[in-house]
Amino acid sequence: MTTKPRHEVAVKAARTASCRKRQLKDFLRHCDRKGYTAPERQVMTALWVHTPNGQNGAADPSAMCWPKVGTIAALSGVTERSVTRILSALSDAGEVWIARPSRTRGLAGRLQIGGKDLDRGVNVYVLVYFAPESELRAWAALVSKGIRVEGAGLAKYVETPAKGAEVSPRAAAGGQP
Repeated sequence: MTTKPRHEVAVKAARTASCRKRQLKDFLRHCDRKGYTAPERQVMTALWVHTPNGQNGAADPSAMCWPKVGTIAALSGVTERSVTRILSALSDAGEVWIARPSRTRGLAGRLQIGGKDLDRGVNVYVLVYFAPESELRAWAALVSKGIRVEGAGLAKYVETPAKGAEVSPRAAAGGQP
């Protein structure tokens, strides 16, 4: 069994940290261009910290995370009510998509989003700025499974139904049918 010398591991970790710093800088510039307030930037940064992109040494390109509102509030320094309000505003702006799988839909077991198994009833967030195209398409497919996904720009990724199949306007907009 061969192992990498310690200096190679250290160099890789330094490159990863440098890449993450650059990514965060670009993201904060994006927030400045869009004119987001400090609390909105703090909430988006708290979400970024919870994505595999924001975690140390992660090779997962996903922009998906599922922290509790209380955790986001603690990291961002705002109240839970403010976090809820800010997430709603960011969702309306198309910066964050929110999947809200219901516990009461009669679907047993775990929910699979983007190859990750999650408990039902957990809000899952995706930062659209970081998400690869394939992940956005997978999120749009959740609408056909009856999972409520909120976020501007979602309709662009939802596949049109086959002829003869009807979709309610609410389901097409990302809500439950």
